[in-house]
Amino acid sequence: MVIHFSDEEQLQNKYKYPEYSSHIELHKAFVKAFLEYKNQLDTQGTSISLVAKFNSFVSNWLIYHISREDKKIGVYIKSINV
Repeated sequence: MVIHFSDEEQLQNKYKYPEYSSHIELHKAFVKAFLEYKNQLDTQGTSISLVAKFNSFVSNWLIYHISREDKKIGVYIKSINV
């Protein structure tokens, strides 16, 4: 996850993606939420409820992030490389 975000951010920086700063904030928010789930797991242990919430969070975030935010990066890079 951290490597993917770093690679993606380097790509955005390379092409001077105009929404670079806001995209990084999305990554930071994901990592923060991920660590909160990890903390819950560490302190409360595994439960069906926690696993379901975590799976829903990750699935929804990835679907939204890839289909909207990451897609915008691709569209931008294609537009400047045409």
